[in-house]
Amino acid sequence: MDDLERHKQQVRRFYDEIWNRADLTAMPDVLTTDVVFRGSLGVELTGHAEFASYVREVTSALADYRCDIEGLVAEAEQVVARMTSSASIAARSSGSRRRGGGCPGRASRSSHSPKAGSPTSGFSATCTASPSS
Repeated sequence: MDDLERHKQQVRRFYDEIWNRADLTAMPDVLTTDVVFRGSLGVELTGHAEFASYVREVTSALADYRCDIEGLVAEAEQVVARMTSSASIAARSSGSRRRGGGCPGRASRSSHSPKAGSPTSGFSATCTASPSS
């Protein structure tokens, strides 16, 4: 396996093992200890501890959270991934004023495909379950 393919494999592991499975034990094999992570909504984290805390926060708040790679481009020492993240958002009562999306009284499914220059473009939420009683 050449270097470009190894780099692409690390990116695949990052999304599959760390995000899709929430397997934080994979971090030492996938990320350097001084990793700097910039989330699509502006958060910037440094190191394994900060990043692990963020992964736990996201994956515990969003049921069946996952990142699906749509494409990878590798050149020299860089790999760029185009991916879509999706999750189910728990139902909330119709009187709730909590921010964060979702459909009143229904479960919803959200997906996000970040576009360059706009972290919120490509976001959609769809009601997928019948109203709660």
